[in-house]
Amino acid sequence: MSETVLVTGASGFLGAHCVARFAARGASVVAVWNSGANQIPTTPATGVRYVQCDLTDSDAVARLFEEPVHAVVHAAALLADGRPHYLRRAARTNVSVTADLVSNARAAKCARFVYCSSMSIFVSTPCPTDGWNEDALARPLHEYGWSKLAGEDCVRIATKEHSMIGVSLRLAGIHGPGRRGGALYAFVRAALADAPLSLTNAEMPLQLSFVADAADAVVAAATVSLPMGHHRINVASHTFPTLRILAQQVVAATKSASLISEAEAPGPGPQVMDTRRQYALLGLSEPHIGARLAEMIEWVRTLDAK
Repeated sequence: MSETVLVTGASGFLGAHCVARFAARGASVVAVWNSGANQIPTTPATGVRYVQCDLTDSDAVARLFEEPVHAVVHAAALLADGRPHYLRRAARTNVSVTADLVSNARAAKCARFVYCSSMSIFVSTPCPTDGWNEDALARPLHEYGWSKLAGEDCVRIATKEHSMIGVSLRLAGIHGPGRRGGALYAFVRAALADAPLSLTNAEMPLQLSFVADAADAVVAAATVSLPMGHHRINVASHTFPTLRILAQQVVAATKSASLISEAEAPGPGPQVMDTRRQYALLGLSEPHIGARLAEMIEWVRTLDAK
């Protein structure tokens, strides 16, 4: 792959992995970042050029397209942060920025625009037995999910009647080496310390994406042959039937003496997507979950060893 790929959110968890994947394929990567300078390598990989850019600055965004860009991967986003006026800030950072980026990409005649959306667009829609498919009603519960769905619509509208393919990847929660948070990280830390694993609503399923698989999906979305237009694709690595099963697998994989404690609390119903389209359209293979868990466990061990 010799074309130029522009990746936003290059200092973020997913964005950094995407930059590495494209560079490994021989792409020329424009890695766009604004915050998190400590995540930017002092010696970039071959073919990678880091550009600091405030994506809310329309003039700065336009300058990103002064040189030819084959594909855009928009992984930057403002997550819910508990600070005041999040709705207003998300509308600007997650929606207006996406509209600006995809408009510039279309004007620059980019071939493809890959948008990193979220499973959270579905949360208020009752989940069928086999999970939400891409045609299910999207009805977000919170501001972040709404902003990601609105971003999808920006991509859909921009690619509806133009010669640019749009792909919205609806990603399940991303876990894996590098993320210090979430149920998987908490379970592994506890198990390695032989501490109890505390579960709330142990019968709930947990669907997640490992960051390596999410990055593979992004690269595939930017490179595989797809029909013109806009494609929505649900992306996840695995669905653990219950939180209890995940906890049991972590305890077994770490050979831990940890006990598993359970408690019930009010919570949402099942939140699971039907992910068959990611294999049909993107040509992905189902990951080996045992290997992914082992990678996570080894990474947490290295943290504890420091």
